[in-house]
Amino acid sequence: KYRTVQEISTRPSSVMYYPLLGGEGDPIFVATTADSIQCVINATPPKRRNDLVWMQNGILTGVLGQHHLADTTRAVLRLSAQADGSFQSGSLASVVHGTHAHDFANILCVGGGVDCDVTSNLSDVDVAAFQKLLWSTVVPLLCNALGGVDVAHVIKNAGDDLDMLVRELAYAAAPHALGRNLHDCEAD
Repeated sequence: KYRTVQEISTRPSSVMYYPLLGGEGDPIFVATTADSIQCVINATPPKRRNDLVWMQNGILTGVLGQHHLADTTRAVLRLSAQADGSFQSGSLASVVHGTHAHDFANILCVGGGVDCDVTSNLSDVDVAAFQKLLWSTVVPLLCNALGGVDVAHVIKNAGDDLDMLVRELAYAAAPHALGRNLHDCEAD
């Protein structure tokens, strides 16, 4: 149903998935690195930019707002790829917000068997992205500290400690990263 369009930038890590028979109003799924966001925006026809679905772990509110794309769909994926090619939900559900949030959640949940929460609150996505950023920072450190073990080992043997550490770091660092504390975000 979707074809892969690559080489939209100078970075091979940017991939956009366009609907084969779709047009304006159909989602355009984007997986890219933070340094390629501008290239993705430039490669997308202006009338299609509101159809972008960002699958990117960064906190994109500022950069997308600068391009008048604050209302585009954003997803923070909390899942792991398995050896057989399937996906497994993380300890927290993936979070998605925006115009195509329900379409994306259906693909992820029904097609991929992964837990996904649709939210009407944009700050939920920023908080999830911030927590994922912390998690992605802490896990390699724990892998190394525990003697070079893999992520699965950390999650299996220290998952509760990992979640607690990420939560504590999130509450401490959120005022600097998000401009407000997590209690304010939860109240939104």
